[in-house]
Amino acid sequence: MEELFFKDKSLIRPIRIYTFGRFMICGSGGIYSEVQPRAQKLWDLFKYLLAHRDKSIPAESILENLYPEKSYEDPKGAVHNLIYRLRRLLTDAGLYTTHYIQIRFADGCYKLEANNTEIDTERFEQLIALGDKAMGTDTLEAVNCYTGALDIYRGSYLSELIYMDWVVLVRNYYRRMFLDCCNNLFSLLYKQRMYNEMIRLAEKAMLAEPYEEDIHIWFIRALIEEGRTRQAQRHYEYITGVLYNQFGIKPSKELRSMYNWITATASGKNEWIAAAEGITAAGGSTALVGAFPEDGAGRQRDGAYLCDMKTFRSIYELCRRQRETSETKVFLLTLDIGGINSAQLKKHAGLLHSVLADRLRKGDVISQWSDSRFLILLSGINSTDVDKVIQRLRNSIRDSLGFPGSSLSISYEPVLPADSLQEHIAPARTW
Repeated sequence: MEELFFKDKSLIRPIRIYTFGRFMICGSGGIYSEVQPRAQKLWDLFKYLLAHRDKSIPAESILENLYPEKSYEDPKGAVHNLIYRLRRLLTDAGLYTTHYIQIRFADGCYKLEANNTEIDTERFEQLIALGDKAMGTDTLEAVNCYTGALDIYRGSYLSELIYMDWVVLVRNYYRRMFLDCCNNLFSLLYKQRMYNEMIRLAEKAMLAEPYEEDIHIWFIRALIEEGRTRQAQRHYEYITGVLYNQFGIKPSKELRSMYNWITATASGKNEWIAAAEGITAAGGSTALVGAFPEDGAGRQRDGAYLCDMKTFRSIYELCRRQRETSETKVFLLTLDIGGINSAQLKKHAGLLHSVLADRLRKGDVISQWSDSRFLILLSGINSTDVDKVIQRLRNSIRDSLGFPGSSLSISYEPVLPADSLQEHIAPARTW
């Protein structure tokens, strides 16, 4: 294979190694990414040595980290054989030369040296360090550096090594660095009111880390500021549904606060009203204020889970299936508000959400079926306690919003293994 360097050392072409998202080595002699199954062990060894380059690693440590489930009678001999085969592989690829990759052996340890080699992790760390340094003095420079780092991070570090424990710490290190970079970048762009740029970069960041809440929160904030409320709501529904359906995770207080902000914006509320309900709608810190009231000690209450109807149906179906194998009781409440016109309901929508969430438990689920109807799932509770919950909700809504008791109708039915949500929209028993 053609050599990857010129005779004139000043014109040596560097090779590039990519570890974020998809492992790949690029040089003038070719691109190496997909490897044959027979060479998989050797490339795994190369990745381990590359991650710990310039460090001397004992043979025993190499085997313990790469093949912890196996035992070797002669670990030093086993590693020596693997290193020999790896050198042959790299030599055939034109990569094992004094100008590029070398694997040294001394005092029972192996060390990989990479010369004239551009590694994405090194450039990633350099750009973030430069961005951090410019953060308080040169906004444009900081934005440029952070944007460059975001472009480099194309996914989890060595994502193909799913089952290797040694990768986890390194992967989490770079993921945290990436998230800090995103938060700093979006904070700077937000202060400069560069919302379209935030949206573009957040979309790119979500491709790399699709399940990180902070990125989705920044994305939704930028959409709201751009007046794209409907798109913001659709995205909120999408990400909360994904988190719950795929991982069983309920969104954080910060993400739930976006729901209230969307509702407040759609209802035409002034910014100061939204802020009073716990939503930071302009400028300032990267920290987002939760949507729910604080107790006397200043701690935010977790409250119930607010979600869209699509997610609510999924949770309802999950509860129904669990009832087939569990004795845990689940009740569906339907709360109707009558005698109040649509404009008044929309005006009080954000506050009504907060009242309901604050007066229910962390494990309860709330969704708005229409302007005047809310659906609530209560789990692990008996019918006597349901009556107490309903009384508490009725009193809270009356005291907080001033709605007369006669305008509230709250009914409930147990969720059964064979039933459907549609059958419960107008439950039989009314309190």
